[in-house]
Amino acid sequence: MLGQSDTWLLHICSEPYRSMFMGMQMDAPAISAVIPCRNEYAHIEACVRSVLGQRAVAGDLLEVIVADGMSEDGTREILTRLAGEDRRLRVIDNPARITARGMNLGIQLARGEFIAIMGAHN
Repeated sequence: MLGQSDTWLLHICSEPYRSMFMGMQMDAPAISAVIPCRNEYAHIEACVRSVLGQRAVAGDLLEVIVADGMSEDGTREILTRLAGEDRRLRVIDNPARITARGMNLGIQLARGEFIAIMGAHN
């Protein structure tokens, strides 16, 4: 089920934009979703599953990068499990524990043509 925060993917991947993505190499996703987080145990799994579950984006056209600010509440364990289930998810460290730094780290590693910054508890 798509939430209000999920509609950006439906818009970007609807015509006429979808045809732009069909010719892209499969090793480079069309969209990189960057999610900075810290201690989001209660929300991170639903957030990541919602983004990965987008029906308008098929297969490797999407990557999700979560920049974890050294969470201490079990968030990292959830992310590690989810990354093992879906290769489109990458978890990176944000040792500065600053949201903007996490965004920048994710953007630096993003391979998508388009980048979406998302909140972990949206």
